[in-house]
Amino acid sequence: MKGTKTEHEWERARTAEQKEARIREVLAAARSLLLKNGFEAVSFSDISSRLSFGRANLYKYFQSKEEIFLKLLAEEIRSFGESLMRMPPPGPEDDSTEAFVQQWTSGIVNQKAMLTLLSIAGTILEKNCSDTILLESKFAMVRASTESFIPFIRRFFSSPGEAEAMELLNYLVIVATGLYPLTRLNPRQRELLLQEGLNSMVHDFEEVYAQMIRSALVRENIH
Repeated sequence: MKGTKTEHEWERARTAEQKEARIREVLAAARSLLLKNGFEAVSFSDISSRLSFGRANLYKYFQSKEEIFLKLLAEEIRSFGESLMRMPPPGPEDDSTEAFVQQWTSGIVNQKAMLTLLSIAGTILEKNCSDTILLESKFAMVRASTESFIPFIRRFFSSPGEAEAMELLNYLVIVATGLYPLTRLNPRQRELLLQEGLNSMVHDFEEVYAQMIRSALVRENIH
């Protein structure tokens, strides 16, 4: 079929640029499958089949699906950080707290792959990966924090120093990681709970998350 890479073409990747391109193809396929089917439903074979090349060739780059998704998580975090830095800084008349809540929340709510993977990073992904992939992932998170997340936070608030900004960032990530899976009801489940009068168990991630951030900023007197 036109445009499909054969197994022979895959094996001819020799340069660093070619290998990086192959890895990005793997990550793109994994991301698509994750968003469509969920992590548990995606196998190593599914990813290789999506790329139309042999499973043995995929092993040249990754040893497990967890490694693939941990690598993908690092890329998603980097991309999210870059998207935040492209947002306009607050104006002099803006309420800094509300401006921060709106920009951060509106940004993160669209990061479905990142939020899904963050929620299983420590319990699943990091348990079955090589030291190399683990360190790459951790360093990518540190770089994103230093280059994007902390500078973004400090656009809005003058009070927190580096340590306080990092503490706020940790809070934002921990809350998002815990809250996101709890709000991922499918339409049938949501309707069932509403029919049974369990409205208090049906939450909107963006709304609840934004309120939790506002409360934390007030509580910690960050301004």
